[in-house]
Amino acid sequence: AFVENKKFDRFRLIDTNGNYVSTHEFDQYAPTFNDEPGESFFENGEVYVSVDDAWGIINRDGTFTAPLTDISGDADYDSFQQVGEYLMYYDDAGEGYLYGFCNLKTNVIVPPIYTAINFDTLHNELIHVELNDTMIYLNQKGATVWKENSSTEELKPFNIFAMNRGYFYASSPSVAELNGFGGWATSENQFQKAKKQSFPKNKFGISVTTETIVPYNEKYKGHQLYVYNTTKDSIFFNAQDSRLYMNIQAKDEDGTWKDIEYIPSSWCGNSYHNVFLAKNSFWEFTIPKYEGAIATKLRVKLLYKSDHKDKESQVLYSEEFDGSINPAQFWYKGNYIPSGMMDPYYD
Repeated sequence: AFVENKKFDRFRLIDTNGNYVSTHEFDQYAPTFNDEPGESFFENGEVYVSVDDAWGIINRDGTFTAPLTDISGDADYDSFQQVGEYLMYYDDAGEGYLYGFCNLKTNVIVPPIYTAINFDTLHNELIHVELNDTMIYLNQKGATVWKENSSTEELKPFNIFAMNRGYFYASSPSVAELNGFGGWATSENQFQKAKKQSFPKNKFGISVTTETIVPYNEKYKGHQLYVYNTTKDSIFFNAQDSRLYMNIQAKDEDGTWKDIEYIPSSWCGNSYHNVFLAKNSFWEFTIPKYEGAIATKLRVKLLYKSDHKDKESQVLYSEEFDGSINPAQFWYKGNYIPSGMMDPYYD
């Protein structure tokens, strides 16, 4: 732990018996600026400390594992925070904060020039930053390896750094034996009869039309998606406030399929119910045209049941299609805040 000598306004390191660990004295240590609990000070085995405005890294023995370095130059930064192997700092630019960081292990010092830094999305040593709403990925040397293209088109690219929440809402006519306890939420997206559409005959499937661009959420590029049933029987689905258990997946760098969209969980039992897709019918959806730093393959995954009494769902996949995403879409859900008491979701 760190203890402060109030007379000299300096910190020293002590062990659990209250004995000094080393003779070094410090002006600051980074976790103090983030109200970190004491047990997390050496979570990574090392802590950033400063002496006379220069910063270094010490281990549990109080030994410097990275020497003191002047990272500020002539600037006067407002605050410091340690995030893993990085020291993040910010400067009040008047109309907002500008962020920078350093990694003294790799001798990288990036001045506070970015409007946002997100260390939650670290991937293969790529660091996600933003500059005036433009997304950028930096390598460990602080160099730009990818930058979002600015677009003057009417529809913008859907370029995000977190998993997208499930958005496939659909409904079917009320049938008493399917309603269960829930089903209070409704959707205007009712199934339509497949008449003139060129769906394959006698098949239940998913079709994505990547050849054309349509609006997604009014201002983003998107594609049309169809879930069709040209068989002679209805297909059944578990639903959550009219949301199907359907999401988009992407291949990671190892070729493994992973979700880039997630289905949130409701704590309210009334959220859960069933819907069906009648024979010779289809649902129509719009999906975002994801654009990001990694070119990969995408597909759509859907859970369904051949009989509404089945306990276990089966899985249907669409054909693969080309796309690009950002690395953190494989795991980072971002933050979700319920809109009120009637919103039974925390994620």
